[in-house]
Amino acid sequence: MNYSIAKNRAGFTLIAAMLVATLLVTVGAALSSIALRRVKLSISARESSKAFFAADSWLECVMYNDLTLNKFSDLEDLYSLNCGGSWEFESLGSCPTESGESAWQKCYQVESTANMSGLCANVTLYKLGNKSKIISRGYNTCTPTDPKRVERALRVTYE
Repeated sequence: MNYSIAKNRAGFTLIAAMLVATLLVTVGAALSSIALRRVKLSISARESSKAFFAADSWLECVMYNDLTLNKFSDLEDLYSLNCGGSWEFESLGSCPTESGESAWQKCYQVESTANMSGLCANVTLYKLGNKSKIISRGYNTCTPTDPKRVERALRVTYE
């Protein structure tokens, strides 16, 4: 009779051990899932910041070259534009307008092709007399087909 009682307890101990192991594996999987989501969110925030800072730095550079150095008054001066990194310049033939907006006289597009940090930007400057508008789009990578490419845009209007 003693033998059957010990045998029943051994089965209970095995079941209890399996339940505890299952509980620990479930808690571990949940913690891993939470940690993975936090890492993905952190990476997304980092890439978004890179794109924002690319847009901001190029916007500041174009605005500085427009307001302080007056580079956009003469097309020849634009080829000495220095925003750090390589870039391409284009004077747009027609200026796109948004609804309710008057037509712009001159439009310029400056597109960075790369800089030392691997960030790129596309900046469009619109001019009408002494009024100017800049739209700067920054990217965390210079590869347009990269599925992890992030774009952030800034717009400023000044006179």
